[in-house]
Amino acid sequence: MRKIYKKLSILVFLIGLVSTAYGNNTVTIYSLPTNTNEGEYTVKITLWKSYSYKEINTNEYKATSKLGRGFCITLEDIKSVAKIAIKIEGARNFYLADYCVMPRDSIRIHFGSSEAKESIGFSGKGAQGFKCKWSVDSSSRFIYLKAKGDSSIRVLPSEKGRWALEKRLKRSSFFLKTRLEELDNFRHLLSKEVYDLMYTDIVGSSYAGRYLEIQEFLMDISIPIEQKRDIQGILPQPLQHTIPEQLLGMSKNYIGYLYRKSQLELALSGDDRNSILSFYNKVKGDYSGLMRELVLLHFLMFNQKGEISNDYEYCLADMLTFVKNDANRLIIYNQLQAVSKKSDVYPFELKDVNGKIVRPSDFKGKVILLDFWFNGCAGCIKIASIIDKVLYPLYKNKDVAFVSVNINSKREAWLNGLSSGKYTSKQSTNVNVGELGIKHPFLTHYTIWACPRLILVGKDGKIYSSTPPMDEAGLIKMLNLALE
Repeated sequence: MRKIYKKLSILVFLIGLVSTAYGNNTVTIYSLPTNTNEGEYTVKITLWKSYSYKEINTNEYKATSKLGRGFCITLEDIKSVAKIAIKIEGARNFYLADYCVMPRDSIRIHFGSSEAKESIGFSGKGAQGFKCKWSVDSSSRFIYLKAKGDSSIRVLPSEKGRWALEKRLKRSSFFLKTRLEELDNFRHLLSKEVYDLMYTDIVGSSYAGRYLEIQEFLMDISIPIEQKRDIQGILPQPLQHTIPEQLLGMSKNYIGYLYRKSQLELALSGDDRNSILSFYNKVKGDYSGLMRELVLLHFLMFNQKGEISNDYEYCLADMLTFVKNDANRLIIYNQLQAVSKKSDVYPFELKDVNGKIVRPSDFKGKVILLDFWFNGCAGCIKIASIIDKVLYPLYKNKDVAFVSVNINSKREAWLNGLSSGKYTSKQSTNVNVGELGIKHPFLTHYTIWACPRLILVGKDGKIYSSTPPMDEAGLIKMLNLALE
């Protein structure tokens, strides 16, 4: 009887699969029922068809597998190459990031036995791209082991200076070469779009890392100035073959590389790389079209720490005059509305440790400093120390309220952070966003994906600064102005 049930389950599953797998603009990801009564696991697939960062411009699909029954998820409206991330949790645990799919792909995921839960395989239409990505990612472990044993590219943490930098860059080149060779082993099996996008991701990640290495080298004051000359000769070279702009724009690794490149070029020019207007004007002048839109969007949306709010608002408003992509325009418009000094603070309703609801109206007539943090954030500890040891003693008898907002989705992580005494203090009103985590509307309204982050609300309940300074002196100056 049990065998008959299993066969009927597989038959029903396959009928459902066939009915969805052959739509012209669909992609099917599935796993067939097995003969094991393994525990439950959930599958979440995040899909993006254009530039995406921190789950902006994405669609989500979910399924649950119980007692080995498998799962089937159909992704819709796929008209060209797209990217997905697959997160599997429970009896199985995998995370597959930045995998490419094409219209009408039907990819089966094969899991290993219960004794080999870490093994995974792929078959079906479009599976070669998955096999390639898995192989390229797996090659990283081989690269790491080889680098450890090669003295010409092995760099100890204590090693500094131009010589150590050049070894790090040589190691990065070796990593890149090995990963591209693995990609080329699959080239004849991949569509041009999938190959180009994977190539862009690999090169973009490598180049962004190299520019960051050089940037940190130049910022290290312990290294003699003469070693920092003639940096141009060790900068990465442009991509070796032409990639369509639309595919370049889908790679957050590539956009991250252009961002790092512009940062370093600004630093080498002698300009202040921390000036939002200097960087904005440089990128606006250096790039055009979609690349200009995306590099500026990357910078403005995800690097908002300590900037001057007026400059930040100016840049957002200016972008609306030339950004053409509708999805990007909507992101910029919403962000401008959120950070404008004319807008009311988001009407959040968050619970404190005792379950009491905390609202902005609880602090009517007061300046509110909102401090966002998560357990494990090193920068958050520094901000918490400034608030606890400097700001609170100065403003405890004035109309200033300190609200500490934890963004962890798990209550246990929040409570552990509170009990550590490092991320906030008893003087602050401590609240948590709950199980939604970074998807809570309060956080998405202000595009808060990373911490630390501060927002200052005026006595009138309107945004005073969406990006107040993060240093002690700057915060004191702005708080004094907000109290006037």
